[in-house]
Amino acid sequence: ELSRKLQLNASLRYSEFRVRSSSNAYYEEDGKSYPIYLPLGFDADNVNFVGAYNLTNTMQGLSLQPTLSYKVARFGKFDVSVLAGVGFDYFFSYRVKGDLNFLSVLKANLNDSDFIRKFNLSGISGLSVNYRINDQFGVGVDVNYRYFVPTGATDGGRQSSVLGFGLGVNYFLNRKEEE
Repeated sequence: ELSRKLQLNASLRYSEFRVRSSSNAYYEEDGKSYPIYLPLGFDADNVNFVGAYNLTNTMQGLSLQPTLSYKVARFGKFDVSVLAGVGFDYFFSYRVKGDLNFLSVLKANLNDSDFIRKFNLSGISGLSVNYRINDQFGVGVDVNYRYFVPTGATDGGRQSSVLGFGLGVNYFLNRKEEE
């Protein structure tokens, strides 16, 4: 804690982002069928068209998030804070799953992709509620909005922001005594 109301936070988070979309075709490669998701590419010589089906795009990664928070209210051991900061993200997995039972999960190679980068930077703003267990530990929940800064080839129409939430255990360093 920097003062009674101001706090510097740092968190390491596992993140899993899921986005729903749809397709009406799949392609075959090496005896397997895969959903077509245009940004990831596909084998144009082996395309089969079907009725529309749902896709679930899942991206997994780790994020280091230093933030500054300002306490706006306190209720006993609970406090409510607004927060702002940055996120440094490393994405290690991107999968696309179609809801047709014969489709295999399409796994993107992030080293070869210009669709998504492994390393990303984001701005964070949000609201957190914390419960202080004792002078050194607490638990918290936050809701935040993250805007990802473009880091390479991008499609101008693609939204690069996300609304998320987090749960955590807080460890307090250098806590100043309240007067």
